[in-house]
Amino acid sequence: MTRLKKAFTLLELVIVIVVVGVLATLGLQSYQVTIEKSRGAEAKANLGLLRKLQFGYYLEYNKYSSGGIITDLGLPAGIGYDCSASGEEYYFKYRCSTTGTCYAYRCTTGGKPPSSSTGYVIYLSTAGVWSGTAGYY
Repeated sequence: MTRLKKAFTLLELVIVIVVVGVLATLGLQSYQVTIEKSRGAEAKANLGLLRKLQFGYYLEYNKYSSGGIITDLGLPAGIGYDCSASGEEYYFKYRCSTTGTCYAYRCTTGGKPPSSSTGYVIYLSTAGVWSGTAGYY
C-alpha cells in the first residue's frame, strides 16, 4: 500500500491567489472611499467655523465677507486659501461669498489631491444648509 502525499496543486494555488487579489482590490477601494469621507468631514468642520466667523464679521460690519476670508475673517495667512501655499499642502481650498455661503473645493492639482482625479465641492449657507457635489456632503 502506497501513501499519497497531501499537497495543493498548482491550480488550487492560482485560484487562491486570484481570490485574495480580488478581495484586496475591493478592500483598497473601500479604504479610499472611507479616507475621502473623513477628509470631507474635516472640510465640514472648517466650513462650520467659517460660518461662525461670517456671522461675527456681519455683526461688526453689517455685511458678509466678500471672499477674502483669510484677511477679512482673521484666519492665518495661507491656511486653506490655496491648495499649495507657503510650502504647505492642503486637501481643500476655502472661499466665502458676499451672501455668507462658504465653499470647500477639493484640490485636484497642487496640494494633496484625491486618489481619483475628480474633485468636488461642499457648500454651507448662513442658514446652515449643506449642499454641493452629491455623495460628499
